[in-house]
Amino acid sequence: MGNPDASEVIKRSTSADPDDLMPPPDHGKPLKAEEIDLLRLWIKEGGHYQAAIQRYLAVTHLASLTVVANIILNLDSFLTK
Repeated sequence: MGNPDASEVIKRSTSADPDDLMPPPDHGKPLKAEEIDLLRLWIKEGGHYQAAIQRYLAVTHLASLTVVANIILNLDSFLTK
């Protein structure tokens, strides 16, 4: 499966360098620890979107899922440009 420690998404989400941090400081709040943990788990499980959603729904509410899903989609879109 995936390697979260080699992931550009994780590197950018946890960067201390404001030029590398995602989302950029002037474009939104930094990710919470639990959001980064969810991204790590998602990558470790192979990055399958549906599996991440099902696991997340089991432990939290739909509003937070929408936030995390948007983070994943926005990071993916940014990193593939």
